Amino acid sequence: QTPQDADASYAKVLVKRLMARLSAAASQLWVLKQAAQEAEGNHGRLQAQKKALAEIEAKVAEAELMNLPLGDERNATEEAEDARARAPRAVARALTEWLRGAKALADSPHIAMKTAMERLVHKASDLKRQLEEIETIGREWRGAAVCRGI
Repeated sequence: QTPQDADASYAKVLVKRLMARLSAAASQLWVLKQAAQEAEGNHGRLQAQKKALAEIEAKVAEAELMNLPLGDERNATEEAEDARARAPRAVARALTEWLRGAKALADSPHIAMKTAMERLVHKASDLKRQLEEIETIGREWRGAAVCRGI
């Protein structure tokens, strides 16, 4: 092998290494560009998620109020029993749907968005536990409504 061939093969190795580094840098740049474009809408998305969670929280409070034992549950009409049984289940479905979307946003490459969404997801987990407590509170009188197939 001549010195020129050795230089040529060394140059090829260097070019390949440079191409690999350039490719890695380009892909990293693309990820950063994508993250920057997403960051522009993060505030709006976060506010929408907060608003949706606040609405769910209000519905949880309403469902809890409907299901608290106040002494009138024995004399309730079928419609009232059905509404009382339906309320926590409807809120639980809405919360599950909200969590699906929120977990995708919690995987954001932006630390601030990720942290904010993780806080909201934690708050949603608390609401889920509260809904489970509501289910146990009203289990006794909710049975008739469930049997009717609400």
